[in-house]
Amino acid sequence: MMLLLFSLIGAAGSILLPVPQAIRAFKVSTEGVSLATYLGLFTVAIIWIPHGIFHDIPLLSISNFIATFFIFTVLYSIARDNKNYKIILYSILMAAVFLTAFLVGGTVIRVMITTGLSVFLRLPQLQKSFMSKNIDGISVNTWIISGLCNAAWFCVGII
Repeated sequence: MMLLLFSLIGAAGSILLPVPQAIRAFKVSTEGVSLATYLGLFTVAIIWIPHGIFHDIPLLSISNFIATFFIFTVLYSIARDNKNYKIILYSILMAAVFLTAFLVGGTVIRVMITTGLSVFLRLPQLQKSFMSKNIDGISVNTWIISGLCNAAWFCVGII
């Protein structure tokens, strides 16, 4: 029962996490938003889809499948604002490389990719915000939801 509860919270959080940032990026600006963080988020969301399938956690797969569309909206908005649409190609290529490594790699590689990327992908955003002292384009709601979502998925992993 607890597994289902935390999975539902994690799934809802995974879907909702990128929504406030996607809306802000598409309608307002991507100023201050880290491309590296959103490349990482996109890649991780893609990778969590087969991970959920392999470990019989369908809500993980479904929620991340939906989340990829919102995360891609942020990447598209960054490309649009920087007038550099190669960013979209780089996003897809990076996700494909990590997905391939995940699918052909053993357990250690899979854990390193899912956990490593998930933990470290937020660092570029923190660094950019700290160094530039500019958080104008960043959605605080996205970061709050991210913390709650990660806590729920952590509980799923423990259970």
